[in-house]
This record gives sequence, C-alpha cells and structure tokens, in this order.
Amino acid sequence: ANSNDVCANILSSCFEDGIRLDYSSTNRIANNSVASSGRTGISLYNSSNFDNVLGNVITDCNVAITFRTLSSNNSVVENQVEGNFRGLEFISSPNNTIVRNVFTDSEWFNFRLARCTGNTVYENSIAGAWIDSSSANAFYHNYMRSQAKTSELQSHLTLVCRLLLSNKQ
Repeated sequence: ANSNDVCANILSSCFEDGIRLDYSSTNRIANNSVASSGRTGISLYNSSNFDNVLGNVITDCNVAITFRTLSSNNSVVENQVEGNFRGLEFISSPNNTIVRNVFTDSEWFNFRLARCTGNTVYENSIAGAWIDSSSANAFYHNYMRSQAKTSELQSHLTLVCRLLLSNKQ
C-alpha cells in the first residue's frame, strides 16, 4: 500500500494491532487515539520514505509504536505515549527523526533503539527507562523526568482523546 492517511480515529480494545501498515510508504498517521491494543498501537513494518506519525495518543498497549525492518526516513512527532508495556521501539530502522514526544509509565521501557543508526532524537520527554543499544544516533535536548512531572506536558488533544475513550468504554 502507498500514500495512506490514517487520521482522527479512536480505536479501543483491538485484538492485535490498532493501526498496522506493512510495505508502504508516504503514510500520514495523525491525531488518532489508540487504547488497549493486544499487540501494537501503531506498527510500521518495512515502511519507508517519509511516513509521519504525529499527534497520536497511545495508551495501554503491549507496544505503543514500533518501526521494524528497514523502516527509514520517517518522523515521529508530538505523540503522547503512556501506560504501555513497551513505548516507542525502532528495530533495524535507520535515519528517522523522533521529536517532541512524551513517553511515560511504560512497564518495561519507554523508548528503545535497537540495531539502528542515523536517527535524530530531540526535545522528547522521557520518564522512566530507555534503551539505546545502537550507535551513531544523535540525541539533543531530551528531558529525563520523574513520572510525577509529566502530567503538566499533556496537551488538550490528549485530554480530549482520553475523555472520549473513557466515555466509549
């Protein structure tokens, strides 16, 4: 699939993935709310060339956002990732930009880069554990903070999406 727009959806209690795009490019995944997905909130597998994942709220999933196997040249911007088992995960995915995201309350880790190079990571708020098991990634002005200080970073969009999800359940 090519050139997909997945925008402004509220997805709750998905059996596997909330949003999954395989072998696709030039996608825009924006302003979605994904909660309680059995596997992954947003999954991109072998997807490249300027996918944009922005303004999403992902809660209570096994993995919030994952890019796997040669998913490159993508942007992950201003997402709220909280209360997942694992947060954002890039595996074998080079040359991505991760900026102004908020990661909180993940049980295992909030942020992970594995076998990745050339990623630019800046102005993220990361509360809790994070792992960079790769080399040659650029980290600028990321904020490590305690869990208690992250509530002030929640946007109005985040609060509205959480309210809609709570009313839906």
